[in-house]
Formats: sequence, C-alpha cells, structure tokens
Amino acid sequence: MWDETGMSKGYQMKDLSQAKGYFAIAPSQGVSSLLATLCQKPGDCLIGLDRTKPYIQYLLSNCQNLQQLTAYFTSPTQNWQVNPWQDIEVRDRLDTLTNCEGVQLEEMPLTENGEINLNLLFGGNSSFGKTARQQQQPRTQTEHQLVQIFEEVLKLSPVGIEDNFFELGGHSLLATQLVSRIRQTFEIDVPLTMVFQSSTIIELAERVDGIRSLLIDIQTAPSEDLKPGEEEIEL
Repeated sequence: MWDETGMSKGYQMKDLSQAKGYFAIAPSQGVSSLLATLCQKPGDCLIGLDRTKPYIQYLLSNCQNLQQLTAYFTSPTQNWQVNPWQDIEVRDRLDTLTNCEGVQLEEMPLTENGEINLNLLFGGNSSFGKTARQQQQPRTQTEHQLVQIFEEVLKLSPVGIEDNFFELGGHSLLATQLVSRIRQTFEIDVPLTMVFQSSTIIELAERVDGIRSLLIDIQTAPSEDLKPGEEEIEL
C-alpha cells in the first residue's frame, strides 16, 4: 500500500494492516521498488512485508498448499471410472502446484435467468434443493433492500442474508461502493469499517436498523424547557 496515495488515501484500516505485517510505504519507496523490480527476472515480488509479524511468517513459510481447482460438470454417463484431472498440472502465478479434481453433478444449478447459480455451486450442495436457501431469504424490509444492494454491487444473484460480502468476491473498492449505496438508500451516515466488521446482510441489517432507530429517538425526544437566554439546537 502506497501511504496516502491513490486508493489508500484516507484508508481507515491502515493500523490493522500494519498490525498484521503490511507496511504503508512512501511513494518514493514505491517508485524505487518498482525500478528495482524491473531489473529482475520475470516473477512476483512481495514488497512492504514485516517479517517480524507472525502472520507474515506464516505466509512465507513452507506450509501445505490448500489451493483447489475444481471442475463441475454434467454427463449422461452415471459415474466416471477414471478421473481425467488427476494427471493435470496447474500452477499459480507463484509457480505453486494446484490440486485438481472433477465433481460430476446430476444437473447444473441455474438462476431464474438461466445463468449458473454460483452460490449454490460453490456451496457444495449437490441436490440444489430450495429448502436450504429458504432459511437465507430476507425477512425484513431492510434485509430486502440490502440484498438488492449486494446483488447490484457484486453483480451476483441470488444473495442470501447469511452470505459474506468478501467471500462472494467483494473487496475494498466494492466495499466503498456498498457503503455509498447504503448511505443513499437509508439516508444515514455509516463508516467503511462497518462493512469489515459486519460482512453479512443479517449483521449489516442489525447495524442499519440500530442507527436508524437511534436517530428517530434523538429527533423525537422532547426538549427540556429552556431557560431565558438559551437557544434550542436542532440535530
């Protein structure tokens, strides 16, 4: 992160990032690092990491690779006897070998628009029944509005009220858009940190309703009798 430059300008989670081991480098350090990197062979360079932090030590250690590439498919054949993916070698940008497997489905889960339903697919539910999803349907007006906002910002449908914003593909830039939409829709001022602290629609709805309820209480609270010379301040 380039300190107070570009998207990091006014970033409210900088202290948390530094605590985990990510330095906020100065623009001059960023330019110097870029020039140094261009002199090296093609590859990936990690810049601005604090090796004294346990989190960074874990990332840089030789740990078990948990990456998994899965192919979901349908076939008229009941069960494949041979796994065609077992001998395929796929490596990521750091040249780390990724595990591959295939999952045969009776049918591909689709949305009402005929597109592949990624929520159900990644959820690992091979039956794709509606019962499991009914528990995640919005129950209040606030949850209904937040579901619509999530789907528009993430360009993903359907979204359940227990789905995590970041697990659905959200990131800091989309979180900024999400907060902006929440402010416009509910006409309240909410901080960006609220999305990081409450990443599901259930949690966000509780926070939004709490703020709106507090504002209503403040606006409707009867003012005390003013003494001579005092003026009432409107909130």
